[in-house]
Amino acid sequence: MTAPERKRIELDVGQLHGIVERAALGDADRTLLRAAIDTLAQLTLELEKKRASVDRLRKMLFGVKTEKSQKLLADAARDGAPPTADDCRASDGCTSGGEQPVPAAEKPKPKRKGHGRLAAASYQGAEKITVAHETLKAGDRCPACSEGKLYELRDPAVIVRITGQAPLGATAHHCQRLRCSPCGEVYVAKAPDAAAGPKYDETAAAMIALLKYGAGMPFHRFARLQASLGVPMPVGTQWQIVEHAARLVAPAYEELLRQAAQGEVLHNDDTPARILAVMAAKKKGEPIDDGIDPDRKGMFTGWRSSRITK
Repeated sequence: MTAPERKRIELDVGQLHGIVERAALGDADRTLLRAAIDTLAQLTLELEKKRASVDRLRKMLFGVKTEKSQKLLADAARDGAPPTADDCRASDGCTSGGEQPVPAAEKPKPKRKGHGRLAAASYQGAEKITVAHETLKAGDRCPACSEGKLYELRDPAVIVRITGQAPLGATAHHCQRLRCSPCGEVYVAKAPDAAAGPKYDETAAAMIALLKYGAGMPFHRFARLQASLGVPMPVGTQWQIVEHAARLVAPAYEELLRQAAQGEVLHNDDTPARILAVMAAKKKGEPIDDGIDPDRKGMFTGWRSSRITK
């Protein structure tokens, strides 16, 4: 069984107010009904403009719930309605007697802690450790009201601590050794899986190459830094590690060059450098050698490199 189709009736606000005036109602009831009609008209207007969201309609119907007590009391004072003693106690803005409100300027708002220059989400490389609540979990009863159930929020409370560490770290696995006194047989504890593999893994090679060719740190300076931090890394060892890693990525580098050579646009970058010898000779009026045109006015040199791929 289907519900009967409802007939749409077009009315304006003036007609509705006329019905209210003709109805046998008291003044108080008539005022409430007029307010309800005005609210319905305003909501209908917002919906017709197609710009009303659920949050906007909620604020129109129920008001903004995030207003501070000080703001509400200030609005009431501007409207000529002095705050009551209960309002003063709720806002903590009056003296003990409840007669004079304390100006907001005399109560500096304390600055919230934990708001630095960078947000916690900026530390993408930080080690993430999940800390569960010591006594509560999702689904438990609320200890405060004993009625509602707790649910886990999407965003946890994040605390970031930054510690210093060496660019290259080392882990020493001490495997226990047992020896038989009569026969001299030695038994060594099995090494964990983390100890397997080469001594210098790919992350160490990437860090050395990044500091050398990306940050401009010389091998000798990096060796002194590592020695002072208790993880020595000699210069020769650094070069061997980087050279071995470069051979592994050489095919990818060559392929990138080949792909770039297929491009149709050629870019150049010319960094000028003054030729001091030419400038001094021209200033003194001396002849310029090295095949340079004596009538040339430009005193700069350029550098060009080319690469031919098969």
